[in-house]
Amino acid sequence: MFSQEQIIAIGKFYFATKSHSRVINAFRQKYPGETAPNASKITLLVQRFRAAGSVAGRKRSDRSSLVKMKVTDVETALQRSPMKISRKLTVQLGMSQSTAWRAELELTFDRLKYTL
Repeated sequence: MFSQEQIIAIGKFYFATKSHSRVINAFRQKYPGETAPNASKITLLVQRFRAAGSVAGRKRSDRSSLVKMKVTDVETALQRSPMKISRKLTVQLGMSQSTAWRAELELTFDRLKYTL
């Protein structure tokens, strides 16, 4: 894994020389203790730069969030029939089991309180 500064240096070396071997040699001279990138890594970094226009990595989302509408759909379905098995509930609502399960957890839903 290279730092942002090292990725910028690799890009500068490559666009100045257009040679993988020269990039590797220049990288070793500038960063003597670090592992130099191989030709495929250099190509990958250059392709990413050309595609995105930036050396910054793409933003990754942590975890997909639940849409409030899905949470309310699960809540109303469970209020209508609280003992319904999750698989049947997900088929009825047209969502994945993990989405329905996460919605139930978000609601902190206790199925038994609706049966009393």
